Amino acid sequence: MPESEYPLVRGRNPNPDELALGWAAGADEETDRPVHQLKGVSQEHRATHFYVVGASGSGKTKFLETLAEQDIKNGSGFGIIDAHGDLTEDLKGYLYLLKKSEEDFLRERVILIDPTDPASTTCFNPLEKTEGITPAGIASELVEVFKKIWKDAWGARMEDLLKNTLIALIENDLTLSELPLFLADFNFRKFVLEKVEHPICRQYFERYNTLAPHTRNEWIESTLNKVNAFLSDDNVRQMFVSPKSTFNLRDVMDDQKILLVKLDRGHLKGNADLLGALLLAKLQMAAFSRTDIPPSKRVPFYLYIDEFQNFATESFAQTLAEARKYKLSLILAHQNLAQLLPSLRASILSNCGLQAYFRISRDDSNVLAKESLSSIYNDPPGWEWYIRQLQELPHRACVVKNKIEGGVIAISTLDLPAPHEAADMDEEEFRAEVAASEIGGSYLRPREDVETEYKMRRKELLRNAEAESFRERKVC
Repeated sequence: MPESEYPLVRGRNPNPDELALGWAAGADEETDRPVHQLKGVSQEHRATHFYVVGASGSGKTKFLETLAEQDIKNGSGFGIIDAHGDLTEDLKGYLYLLKKSEEDFLRERVILIDPTDPASTTCFNPLEKTEGITPAGIASELVEVFKKIWKDAWGARMEDLLKNTLIALIENDLTLSELPLFLADFNFRKFVLEKVEHPICRQYFERYNTLAPHTRNEWIESTLNKVNAFLSDDNVRQMFVSPKSTFNLRDVMDDQKILLVKLDRGHLKGNADLLGALLLAKLQMAAFSRTDIPPSKRVPFYLYIDEFQNFATESFAQTLAEARKYKLSLILAHQNLAQLLPSLRASILSNCGLQAYFRISRDDSNVLAKESLSSIYNDPPGWEWYIRQLQELPHRACVVKNKIEGGVIAISTLDLPAPHEAADMDEEEFRAEVAASEIGGSYLRPREDVETEYKMRRKELLRNAEAESFRERKVC
């Protein structure tokens, strides 16, 4: 549906209460001539979640970019979990172009998480306490993350070990970087458990400590291997060594800030999935903690998740069903239905009021045609035509289903120039200028400082544990 076929008629320009989606073919009300009309969706309908599916190269990532760029202009709070990195880089450019004139906006109101940054890092402690959620509740959510990422090695023993270990670490305001030490060092474990109040956790490790050394080693070997592999990348490990995160996800939501998470899978490999899943779990907890403020005071927060199937745990279906009441609106993108567990697929198709289908396979077309236009199912020629249309959609064209209003429209997504083109600059020069603006600078710390503090803190923890053990031996 190239725009050159018709004159462009803007009609009504979507206001801050409406998000422009793209151009749809229509007819002029006065002349009945074919025209292109700008189609939008209300912010109220966005609250029902937006599901976007399409093959690689079909234009769905650029579509997300056009939506997020409008969120920047409208002053909306949003987050991006970007599985590849290009989306984050472009949004940094748009932020720079749109907000560089606002004093301290880029440093104070944008949080940039980029584990590949060689000089600086955000600090993120997924074990940090969340208001209104018990340590056991936090541990349960995080165990779901590890269960998803480490499913090939998962078992009941690993689940019990991890859950009780996480409870102990959370109650002591510790981090994932102390997990291997807790499991392997008797004195440190005893020192930590002295401060644990959770009775089941204490009982678990009382039994654990009575095991023969070789049995304990068998119990912890798989868990230690997985955790150590995750922490072996220094850039990733340094994110997790500080007890206090440099950003507060609840504050990000309530204060309508912008969160950019760049998960460059080319550099991070499998660590990208675990990092993304941990952040998503904490975002879910932050949203659910909004029970302490009246519904009328909860401001919307839009969370874009590209390749979301890599990060969604078994509890994600519950999040889809309940997030709306906490004003967390999800925009979920991926490539095909085969990537989803049947239960998650059913939840998405049921709970996402807005759905956009870019070019998809024959199998996916059969499913999504029934979802979007079931009225022609009993018309074989019409049914076959619609399925073929879904398979042959051109680049950056999609079919949008609005379950709230009803109906389906075909659109061409908005044309958004690359940030450096909008700035009329060479791409490398523009990126250097964006980097100099220190986007997210208030939440970053030099890696050297983080590493120095970690080593000092670890020495102090070991010294305190040894001193406590010495006092007990002296008393005995």
